[in-house]
Amino acid sequence: MNKFLAILYDSYKEAVSTWVLQVMLGLSVILMLFVASISFRMVTLEQTIGNAFGTVNWLSRSSPQTGGAQWMAENVVASNPAEPWNSDYTFDVVVKCDSPEKLKQAQDSGMPTTREAIRAMLKESLYYLDKMKVEEVKPPEGAKPSELRFHVTTTGTKTPDRMAWPHEPTVLFAIDLPFFTQSLRDGLYTLEKKLVNDAGAWATLLVSVVITAGFIPNMLRKGTLDLYVSKPLSRPALLIYKYIGGLTFVAILTTVTVGGVWLVVGLRNGIWAPQFLAVIPLLTFYFAILYAVSTFVAVFTRSSLVAILVTVVAWTIFFAYGYLHDQVKKVTREQEKAKEQLSKFRKGGDDDDLPPEFRKVGEVAEWAKWIDAIGRPVVPRTYDLDDRGIQLIADGLLTDAEKKRRGLDEPLPSWWETLGMSTGFIAVLLGLSCWRFSTRDG
Repeated sequence: MNKFLAILYDSYKEAVSTWVLQVMLGLSVILMLFVASISFRMVTLEQTIGNAFGTVNWLSRSSPQTGGAQWMAENVVASNPAEPWNSDYTFDVVVKCDSPEKLKQAQDSGMPTTREAIRAMLKESLYYLDKMKVEEVKPPEGAKPSELRFHVTTTGTKTPDRMAWPHEPTVLFAIDLPFFTQSLRDGLYTLEKKLVNDAGAWATLLVSVVITAGFIPNMLRKGTLDLYVSKPLSRPALLIYKYIGGLTFVAILTTVTVGGVWLVVGLRNGIWAPQFLAVIPLLTFYFAILYAVSTFVAVFTRSSLVAILVTVVAWTIFFAYGYLHDQVKKVTREQEKAKEQLSKFRKGGDDDDLPPEFRKVGEVAEWAKWIDAIGRPVVPRTYDLDDRGIQLIADGLLTDAEKKRRGLDEPLPSWWETLGMSTGFIAVLLGLSCWRFSTRDG
């Protein structure tokens, strides 16, 4: 244990002397500060309607054919203002123009001026309101009005709690983003997935590959290696200790970053989803795969630059294969569903009566099947680790219905398959690295 700590300390001094560790911790602090600047404010029904009508009003003002019509909501009443997600609503949608002639122009332009068009527009923007009824309020007989009025009533909502109600994000403590309004669950999921699990994770892994790529070549330099092997420690053990030291280095950085973001999100929004912390071991294991490639190349070439380049190329190959595998799986699944629908439709029917979408069932390209079959027993399951991370974040924040809407309800391969194949890949590369390290001179 003391030998391992000594090697880990040497790696630490190496990272500190090049300011790499300080830069990484600084980037982690910047990320946490940026996340801390993001908050979510619950919006009212009036604000949601205003955002929905804003685009229509802008289009109307930009086009002379619409008569300058403007859409707005009036007389908004909620039965339970303190809990908008448990409320019934009534309000009026008003289409206003400067004159009856311009109102007629707006009606002829194809803009939403009928009861059906107004209802369709409201159903899209106010998707969380239930049992919506829209009735046109007729003007007095003989009058030539310059506005249209529709009375809207809703009974209940499709949002079970505050987290399902629309929220407006604010970034940098002051910049509101009204056009990114979504439920609090969706907002936090997007924040944790896009900013941390996607962009942040990829940046952390890339920087970690660059940082640790020099650990092995630096150890192999003449003089440094002599100092190491003079200690009562075998060469394979020395290499494995150095490898574990690199993993420990990255695990600490990942823990600080992910744990800090989780703490900030909880303090800012009152939502504590422990599943997000599972990103820490997943990212560390993901890096273990890449670091095995880097170690293998470093032992054979003694070059940090070559180790970085080959690792990035291998990472790209893993990503490309994962994308192809997902597409093959997706097309195959859709093909099976289409065949089921086709089979049901054909009972008692003729092929000539089939809907066009059922007459031709898509096929997976043979080359894609071939690459997918060859890669399955060879390529480590980095793509499964990506999917696991996304699903764990979703499990902590989204409901079953929200996960289904995002396509996150599909079963994933077993943990044994994901970890077993990836661990086998790591073991093979480390085994070859230890063999080469043991048989080379100096």
